[in-house]
Amino acid sequence: MVSGNLLTWFKAPVVKLGRRLLDALARRIAAQLQADGIISAASQNLPSPPPSLPGTVISLDYAVHPRARWGNAWGLPAHDILEKIIYRNDKSIILTLETIAGYREALRNIPVRAPEDHDDPRWINGWLPGLDGAALYALVRERRPAVYWEVGSGNSTRFVRQAIIDGNLPTRIISIDPSPRAEIDRLCDEVLRAPLEDTCALLKARICSGDICFIDCSHRAFQNSDVTVAMLELLPVLPPNVVIGFHDIFLPDDYPPEWAARYYNEQYLLAMFLLGGHAGMEIILPAWAVSRRPELAAKVASIWEGAEFAEVERHGDAFWLRSLS
Repeated sequence: MVSGNLLTWFKAPVVKLGRRLLDALARRIAAQLQADGIISAASQNLPSPPPSLPGTVISLDYAVHPRARWGNAWGLPAHDILEKIIYRNDKSIILTLETIAGYREALRNIPVRAPEDHDDPRWINGWLPGLDGAALYALVRERRPAVYWEVGSGNSTRFVRQAIIDGNLPTRIISIDPSPRAEIDRLCDEVLRAPLEDTCALLKARICSGDICFIDCSHRAFQNSDVTVAMLELLPVLPPNVVIGFHDIFLPDDYPPEWAARYYNEQYLLAMFLLGGHAGMEIILPAWAVSRRPELAAKVASIWEGAEFAEVERHGDAFWLRSLS
């Protein structure tokens, strides 16, 4: 006999869709079971109706079983073709690492921790690991861009503003983000509180050779989503000598197994771009891949020497490219 325990089973966190969504799913199933006479109304013990979900629930036609498929970091076979592509021209990668190491003393002046409401960057921030913060700082210091474009703002903005201050740079920060995680408006020269899909035309019209663009947005590609727009409309038309980075990219590995329920797919589009020849683009820093190679990671390891930096995450997961033509 089917009982109210069925509802508990359906609400178990088999897939982390959120408590309200699971409750809604359980209610619909229970209502159908009651209509079919399988369970009684008394056995349902249903919660009160939840408020409307702020987003959209998509029912998939086919079962999806997200899991990491490749990557030595996860104890899985490597994606050999991607590895060969990424390391084909390691001279550019080494040059970028040497640039980062050249700002060692300035980077060591950045505090390990800082109050959340302070403008100062901090190594332990919950979102941006060490190599990513160091790369942002060094790339801006070294390249002195007229504009640093940021799609998704927060701790990255703090590192860039510090680079501008330390280098007395003319660089302007333009933030594109409908709702940044950190209060960073005062660190920016211009803010566009709208998603990339609504502002990409402006970005394409204004981005210039020598600029830097860092994209840390939804990490999901859908029709008219920020990732789709970035990959299909922005990346192919960048002017020469623009440095562009995408955050939370673990290539040549798959996404971490513990991230499976996030349903990220951004790096699969980037992987296809690389597999297709990444025409007109040069790989200059695949931070996760670098972090996994001891001989490359060693080139920047001295930045975090000392007991005071012991808790700093020294890896990175931003993927940086430079447009050639």
